[in-house]
Amino acid sequence: MTQALSSKDLSSEDLSRKNLASKVLPGSPGVWLFIYIELTTFALLFLAYAVQFRLNSDMFNQGQAQLHLSIGISSTVFLLTASALVVASVNALHRQYLNSARHYLSLALLMGLGYVVGKVWEWVQLYKLGYSLHYDVYFFFYFFLTLFHWLHVLFGIIMLTTIRVKLNNPEKYPVDMTAIESVASYWHMVDLLWLLVFLLVYIM
Repeated sequence: MTQALSSKDLSSEDLSRKNLASKVLPGSPGVWLFIYIELTTFALLFLAYAVQFRLNSDMFNQGQAQLHLSIGISSTVFLLTASALVVASVNALHRQYLNSARHYLSLALLMGLGYVVGKVWEWVQLYKLGYSLHYDVYFFFYFFLTLFHWLHVLFGIIMLTTIRVKLNNPEKYPVDMTAIESVASYWHMVDLLWLLVFLLVYIM
């Protein structure tokens, strides 16, 4: 005969189901609202870029020829690798592998910094050649989109660094998976946006 569940077991089971139902998306609802706003903002910028590309295709093609495609590709590799490492870190924390989580997060931060440095290097090279935000329509969009995105990456790095520092002292800062998943979700948004920026300003 099957043993009946105790009231305590039943409460725990109901609570687990309730938590599962409320966790359709990782992280906090506030972060997802912020992500939605950011995606909408970038979508409007991408739309404006596409319209101007149709109106000034020759100018845009000439501008793209001045970029360093290798920097665009390496930036993509850096961010996608960082995203994979953030996933690995979150999974490690779910399994309570704290040392592995620290290791993955440290590597993710290095990848993020690689992106940050690479973009600054490209901006400096273009500026030396006389290109700036005010040069023409294409370079206005190039510098505005890449700088705007770069600031998002920088903010993500600050947030990941904060988590990494707290993981060094879990006794003082208990692991908050909701906060960690919120930051991870933001970072994945940043990666998605970069893929679209890369395709628009380097490839299209």
